[in-house]
Amino acid sequence: MTPNRKASGITPAQNKKIHALKNALGLDDAVYREILAGFGVSTSRALTFSGGEELIERLERDALAIGAWRKIPSKKIGTGYREGFATPKQLDMIAALWAEVSTAPPDKREGALRKFVTRQAKVTDLRFLRAGDASRVICALKAMNRQAGDE
Repeated sequence: MTPNRKASGITPAQNKKIHALKNALGLDDAVYREILAGFGVSTSRALTFSGGEELIERLERDALAIGAWRKIPSKKIGTGYREGFATPKQLDMIAALWAEVSTAPPDKREGALRKFVTRQAKVTDLRFLRAGDASRVICALKAMNRQAGDE
């Protein structure tokens, strides 16, 4: 059973964003530690997931206000981190591997990928792909890629 994401620690992506925002704001170590102390921790890795989200929102708001940061909207709708589902990295890997192995014309590739995923994982769309199923799809695509290279 997976732990509740809200109660567990921050993700590596959150930690990376916190430090990118810290650098964008030009915060010195003393000020940064003071901010962390406000969350009851001495290091960002000790934050909870929700604490990390709260800190990111605060730092992002400050960085946007001084023009040191800008938000870039995601081109992928609904493909952020979702507990138990395929990660954005897994989805990107599937798309990259599919681009290598697909023989479908470019305008039909997306539909062909959906059919492939339906056969492999029994889901009708990548948005519904579970993390374990994504690993299986990636392994199948890698095998197809190896087989194509052998021919």
